[in-house]
Amino acid sequence: MAQNSVILSDLARTDALLCLEMYVHGRALHHITKRDEDFKEVEQLFLAGWLHPNKPTPKVVSIFRLLSPSKSIGEYAAYRYAIATKRGLKTNTVERLLFHGTDRYCMLGESKDSIVLCKRPECSMCRIIADSYDITRAGTKNKFQRFGRGIYTTACSSKADDYAKNISLNSGSVFRFTILNRVVVGQEMNVHHHRHHKLHKDKYDSLHGVPGAELNYEETVVYTNSAILPAYLVVYGDGQALKKHQSFGNALKSLFHVPLVA
Repeated sequence: MAQNSVILSDLARTDALLCLEMYVHGRALHHITKRDEDFKEVEQLFLAGWLHPNKPTPKVVSIFRLLSPSKSIGEYAAYRYAIATKRGLKTNTVERLLFHGTDRYCMLGESKDSIVLCKRPECSMCRIIADSYDITRAGTKNKFQRFGRGIYTTACSSKADDYAKNISLNSGSVFRFTILNRVVVGQEMNVHHHRHHKLHKDKYDSLHGVPGAELNYEETVVYTNSAILPAYLVVYGDGQALKKHQSFGNALKSLFHVPLVA
């Protein structure tokens, strides 16, 4: 199903030279504000997708635009064009914006200036942002893959949150993170049971798990790296915990009369 999206109308939203300069220096994130037209769209998608009744709706703290290397953008654009041509559709009608939660082992995104990727191989969040998705890593941390070995995403942000983990030094962080991705879904194969592990690639381009028999919340699976491109990092947290964190920070600022460095 096509989304009415400002973001999907343009693959190269950020200035090419800015992307190149920031990525070369290891800064693959660009902090956006509520004045940016894509901020509101990302925030609305995140809040509208928070469906778990047992999870209080969080507050969106900040949003970063992810600056992918030209190789990843090129491969994604070529795949999107190929699927659109194969299905006889416009390119912006074969993709969706979907969430993916994963592990973070570093301080990336803790503030608007924390934009340098770490080098830890176990930090899935930084590796995805740096090099996009790698299907060979699928299942290395979550062994159960309902629809086989693939890259799992969802429109349900609270479901992606189930897989978003702060690990190591960040275990006490009040912030949580999820990645919003551009995903080429093309012709979706709608399934209700986990016995479906393979696509009929002549007919379908992605698998869509429909809530009902075995799923509480929907999920979409693609089976090639070129079908997905990380687009935004959403930083969020529980409202009460964020208030306590802010109060503590303000107290320290008052005590030492110096700004805190995140």
